[in-house]
Amino acid sequence: MQNRLARSSWMNVHVFLVSMLSIALVQVAHAKQFSFEAPGLEFVSKSEQDVALHPFPLSSIKRVSNSLRVDRQTSLEGSRTNYLYRVASFSSRDKVLSYYRNLLSSKGKIEFECAERNCGSSNDWANKVFSIRNLAGRDNNQSYLVGKVDDGVEQGWLSVYVVENVRRENMVYLSFSAAPPADLVADMKRGLLVSDSMLKHFNADALNDYLTKTEGAKVVALAYSSVEGETQVEALGAAEAFAKPLLQDIYAQGLKAENVEFRPMGRLGQKPLSLDASQWLYLYLLD
Repeated sequence: MQNRLARSSWMNVHVFLVSMLSIALVQVAHAKQFSFEAPGLEFVSKSEQDVALHPFPLSSIKRVSNSLRVDRQTSLEGSRTNYLYRVASFSSRDKVLSYYRNLLSSKGKIEFECAERNCGSSNDWANKVFSIRNLAGRDNNQSYLVGKVDDGVEQGWLSVYVVENVRRENMVYLSFSAAPPADLVADMKRGLLVSDSMLKHFNADALNDYLTKTEGAKVVALAYSSVEGETQVEALGAAEAFAKPLLQDIYAQGLKAENVEFRPMGRLGQKPLSLDASQWLYLYLLD
């Protein structure tokens, strides 16, 4: 009788220990590999790149005379970390894309986004851009977005490539390159979309210094409106009404109004992909 009780107690302890070990292994397996990791991703691999310059494409890729061409890209110094994930069965490509679109919109800026065949060839993205064969899939099952992100702890460039590969697996490839906080002068030369996040980090000192030292330099503010059914005259009025309070906020942060040329554009502009609002304002720095 005592032997049976002893064996029973040992079995209970053994089952308990195995159970606790299994829980611990599951927790380790689901530990985040990256601070900007979306929910519903299963980690596959991680790699580090430390070369002079890291290119981040800011346009789709094209084949011209059997060679690849990227119309726009930015190149960053320092290290770059790449993460390969598989999308869990309870999630989806759309959910992952929505997470990163919201992340870059709320804590940074989307510099470029494309989907399906508008991105170019998935095979070229997989083999020529990322050098990950497992990312190759059908061209109409891919999406790419890239931009700057700053959550108050980490700042840098983040690119996201999401695809259903030839094995019918939903895969995600993230590339992150740490960078100093946004260079306002460089950003405004490319065109800066005014947003709540941008206004929080707006520092007019460097911009005013550049405007003072650079003869003929000025800021051009372009305001747009895109409401279904409105005329161009109505759109011009709506764009101006939307932009004026934002410009007052910018002037209050130190940018001199005499250095800004305001131009309401109305419907004469393409709405940014990441934008839900009907009006928007861009700032451009012209030399």
